[in-house]
Amino acid sequence: MSEKTSMQRTDAMSQKEIKNVRKTVKITGYTHVFIGFICLMIVGLVLLIIGIIYPQTHITVAGGIFTILSGILAFIIGRLGKNLQKDMAGSEKITGFSIITGKRIDADSSLNKTVKQNILILNDLEFEVPEKTYNQFEAGETVEIQYTKSTGILISIHKR
Repeated sequence: MSEKTSMQRTDAMSQKEIKNVRKTVKITGYTHVFIGFICLMIVGLVLLIIGIIYPQTHITVAGGIFTILSGILAFIIGRLGKNLQKDMAGSEKITGFSIITGKRIDADSSLNKTVKQNILILNDLEFEVPEKTYNQFEAGETVEIQYTKSTGILISIHKR
């Protein structure tokens, strides 16, 4: 038995589940982060080149900072992409039973828009779920969950 879930096992994902995981990845903005990385890298390199051509210390420093930040972002994107590829190539999911140990709603207001995240907590795992799913469950209930092996994307959750 694991601390994360009891009686967990690894199963193969169906084609429908793989399709849903891909859809979830698109919604979470993986591509937006990648585009942000490209833009940041271009800005950094342009500033670095301008700072070298026209000896301006502050521009060179800014270019260096942007380049370093884009390197860090590249590392993060690479790790995320590697785990997503593992999920898609291996097509494996974790299935198990767990107890909902808590619920939480996170709200973030930015750019005149409030983004609300409904979080179900199952031991040390946290999953963002739609509001309808969030309202179906209460703390203390035992549920069957399925999530991807490498990235932990929730595939399904059902009452036991």
